[in-house]
Amino acid sequence: MYYACQPMETSNMDLLEASFKAIKADTQLLFSSDWPHWDFDLPSAITKLPFIDDKAKRQTLGLNAARACSRWTCRRSTNNSERG
Repeated sequence: MYYACQPMETSNMDLLEASFKAIKADTQLLFSSDWPHWDFDLPSAITKLPFIDDKAKRQTLGLNAARACSRWTCRRSTNNSERG
């Protein structure tokens, strides 16, 4: 299961950190900006978080989405090839 992170509330960093741990954000969180809404998040909302390492930041900002999409694409092409 994947999760999106917008909008990110940073008023309680302890709660945000606990939420990231609970959902296994390093492998399951997908960055979403929600642009053009007035309360959108820039990528710096992730890069400035003090409690996740650089690898988790890269994964959240793109690598998790790439992995999720490649899994979906593989399943889709397998299903299409079965149709014949």
